[in-house]
Amino acid sequence: MKRFVFVCSMLCMSLASFAGVKYTILGKAPQEMNGEKVYLSMMSKNTRVPQDSARIENGAFVFKGETERNDIASVYQRSEHGFYALVALEEATITLDLTGKDFPVQSGGTLSERLNEYADTMAAYNREAASLGIDKMADEFRNPQTSDARKKELIEVFNSVRDRRSQAMNSLFVKNKDNVLGAYLFPSVKGFYSEDEAEQLILSAGKDFQEYPSVKRVLAQLNAGKARRSGNRFADFEMEDKEGNMRKLSEFVGNGKYVLVDFWASWCGPCRAEMPHVKAAYEKFHDKGFEIVGVSLDNKKEAWLKAIEQLGMPWPQLSDLKGWQNAGAQKYGVNSIPCTLLVSPEGIIIGSNYRGNQLEQKLGELLK
Repeated sequence: MKRFVFVCSMLCMSLASFAGVKYTILGKAPQEMNGEKVYLSMMSKNTRVPQDSARIENGAFVFKGETERNDIASVYQRSEHGFYALVALEEATITLDLTGKDFPVQSGGTLSERLNEYADTMAAYNREAASLGIDKMADEFRNPQTSDARKKELIEVFNSVRDRRSQAMNSLFVKNKDNVLGAYLFPSVKGFYSEDEAEQLILSAGKDFQEYPSVKRVLAQLNAGKARRSGNRFADFEMEDKEGNMRKLSEFVGNGKYVLVDFWASWCGPCRAEMPHVKAAYEKFHDKGFEIVGVSLDNKKEAWLKAIEQLGMPWPQLSDLKGWQNAGAQKYGVNSIPCTLLVSPEGIIIGSNYRGNQLEQKLGELLK
């Protein structure tokens, strides 16, 4: 069982560049881990390949190295005794004590305290989720025998826990948006900001914040997401339908009908929860000039086709079975689902991400 530890050294609360930051990590481990390897991977390298390793000898291990600037790294061990620790690298000696029952976090400076606050916050919400039985609730939600009324209750619980957790994370981000912890947290809280606000946050931050890999990925997503903004003409793409025929989005969009492009997946609970509303809009307005094109982010064709049948979706369905690398999702910068785009008969995007009865209300205005 993996044991998660969030550890950091005293660290300057600035992302100013350093001409080489030399760090030393001294680790203390249980004797039963002797002979096993511990790995270090810097978040800024944006790779699963570790940058360093050390062997545990006599209950201890050491990392010594240099990085271009202050960074956050993971220190982890892959055996049955495995652990995962987040460490803020700086010109200092960092100590990890992995022998205690609760793995007490080593204190250091202001950033250390804030990283500990982040760890404590996440642990508290994980405990709450466990006490509520979230995993069992998720299984219940996926059960086709569960009533729509019960699913609605479960969604309210999921959303409540998620929203409070997200708000707490955003509060931590606001306190740390000038340092590496803020850069680390930013991808998880960007949903609190409009696309324009998120882009401005990045562009107005220091270079080190902008260059942090996770922040660079967000900026790339924001740039791609401009393709789905209202007023833009739809961007075409091509992939297979459920019969295996290659189809272009332009076969359905921009041809005289209002079209909802719905990015979804069989494994997406919120997508399934929204489907009754989408179906209601389809049944009410299809004969009046409304169409839907489903774009699945599934990886397995069997799961995709089974979900189409289970959910009773009669409209065209497309997928390249590449998951989050779906060509349409990449073109429109889709990084969460459900994601919908409403396109005019002329092929102009007029809105996105309608929830509940919002789609039906919008179509009522357009198709009077």
